[in-house]
Amino acid sequence: MGCVVGNRTLCLCLTLIVFLAPGAVAKHSRGVQKLPFRLYRDHLIITTGSLGDLQNRNLLIDTGANPTVVDEALVHELGLKSIAGPHSNLKIVGGAVPAYYAILQSLDLGPIHRESLTVAIANLSLMQAQVGVRIDAIIGLDAIEPDNFEIDYESRKISFGDIRASSPVPMLRANPFVVVKTEVNGATLDLAVDTGTSELVLFRDEMPGSSVSLQGSNEIPLSNVAGDMTATEVQVTNLKVGKKALNKSTAVLASAGQCCTFQGMLGVSAAQFRRVSFDFQHGLVGLELPIRDLASGLMVSPCQGTFAGTPCGRAVLSGFSRP
Repeated sequence: MGCVVGNRTLCLCLTLIVFLAPGAVAKHSRGVQKLPFRLYRDHLIITTGSLGDLQNRNLLIDTGANPTVVDEALVHELGLKSIAGPHSNLKIVGGAVPAYYAILQSLDLGPIHRESLTVAIANLSLMQAQVGVRIDAIIGLDAIEPDNFEIDYESRKISFGDIRASSPVPMLRANPFVVVKTEVNGATLDLAVDTGTSELVLFRDEMPGSSVSLQGSNEIPLSNVAGDMTATEVQVTNLKVGKKALNKSTAVLASAGQCCTFQGMLGVSAAQFRRVSFDFQHGLVGLELPIRDLASGLMVSPCQGTFAGTPCGRAVLSGFSRP
């Protein structure tokens, strides 16, 4: 895996980068501790925590990001300094973002405590404008694993600790991501579970030949921290994870270069799932579907309100958004 940018090997699968951080220290607690969060656009999970000495910071939980990314606006307050020489460009889908690496003294998220965490420093202002709220950092799996956790979209709480996956499917590892076997239009694909997007995203260059029949419906505009781009929206006639059939009729076909060892991202949202859990100890991902209204056959979704003037069901792809 690798996208060579400058003199560093960087790899991004939708959110930002793939880069292994050095070991961190964790506070493991018994039982289960819960942390409330706010839900934006039906899938973007923002909670509060501490970055170094800065408390009550807005942290976006994104399992499609690694390493954790800190907004460059906090560099001076946190005393962060580059550890990798000149700045590099982080290669992302549709462009590149200027960034560099630094050591964050500490990170506290609920019961989780990390020290000397390698983080990327990037300008998150465009993402903040899209979400309509300040985002101080994007928290990736490097800051959470190996602690089990569960996202409950109905109660708006993240649970940490002795979590057992509900409606589990086997967890595959494509470091540093969590991957599940997914059937798309009859073909079996490896997709990374991404809480930072609501969409099913398929990597154009990673599709297994003609085994996946994908018919493009139209070109759609997207924007992210790198600027504007377009992507092809394709039709999905069959989508299953394990034995679960998911209610999804479209996917976004994107080019990711030679980013990853998997074929796309399985976006997670409150409209698709009731709870999502990550049991690292047993190698399981829990994907609990929403309660269905038996009379109407419609899914009960907690989606409410609008986001940046757009209905909350519209797509945001790990920092990509449709206008």
